[in-house]
Amino acid sequence: MLALTPTQNKITDNISKTLGKEQSSVAVAYNFVTTETLSKGLAKKDKLEYVNVYELKIQDDIFTIVPLEVALKKSILPIKFEDAKLTLVVDESSDFIFANQLQLQNKKIKTIDYFYGDKFAIHKVLQRYLALQQQEQNVYETLFSEKQVDYNKIADHIIADA
Repeated sequence: MLALTPTQNKITDNISKTLGKEQSSVAVAYNFVTTETLSKGLAKKDKLEYVNVYELKIQDDIFTIVPLEVALKKSILPIKFEDAKLTLVVDESSDFIFANQLQLQNKKIKTIDYFYGDKFAIHKVLQRYLALQQQEQNVYETLFSEKQVDYNKIADHIIADA
């Protein structure tokens, strides 16, 4: 499956058996192939279209359909939900059974379109969204914490002084 030289194939095969790792992961770790090349090959094998995750426009409210923490855990990147169709980017470690269960649990989802993406890129994008979500939560907590100024009291003082 991987386009390796015979020497590279032997090295990755021995190491993968010794460590109990996938041969493809070993090939990437040893820089025999890039994750993008590997993902393109896996996409072709699985008859899915490969997409560059970094070039995708992700629907603003997509994480209401597939929660961000779930997407991270299941290694799926939801892209959009439109006309009862959910579009997901998956990788070799994605939980396809979960995606099917998601369709059964959410009656709004009639079909799922799958695309293949680079595993590390998927996780990097999801981690960025998680960081943004945490920043938003921190801003919200800061704005509405008890440490904030009580504007009603200030208004009362302004009215009293007038």
